Amino acid sequence: MTEFRLATDGTMITKEMIFGHYSDTYKDAYGIRPRWIRIDEITIEEMEAEIDNLYKTIEQSLIDEDAWEIERQRKKDAKVLELIEMGAGDAETANRWLEDELYGRIDYEMECHLDRELDKYPEVAELW
Repeated sequence: MTEFRLATDGTMITKEMIFGHYSDTYKDAYGIRPRWIRIDEITIEEMEAEIDNLYKTIEQSLIDEDAWEIERQRKKDAKVLELIEMGAGDAETANRWLEDELYGRIDYEMECHLDRELDKYPEVAELW
């Protein structure tokens, strides 16, 4: 017999529907689905409690992400001011210098990685 819960609007919600919501919410929180959870081994009440906890996890992640973004922007703004003082002249030029530095660093890291990979596989290096 299928377990169900009566929603506030009077519609019936099956255990499978709640499990689908639990799985979706888990994926939102952690990026993967909880495939190790078996629907026949968890009650509706347990799933609802887990969903509540997952909402709290997601909310905290969003708060942490916002705080990280604010700190990242603060550091970038400080770097822009530093570059202006060093001679960039204005924020637009300083931002361009930051982008040039970033892309230069990425190119350098990619070259180093490629060199390390080619060192591991000399037969490929000959083709390169």
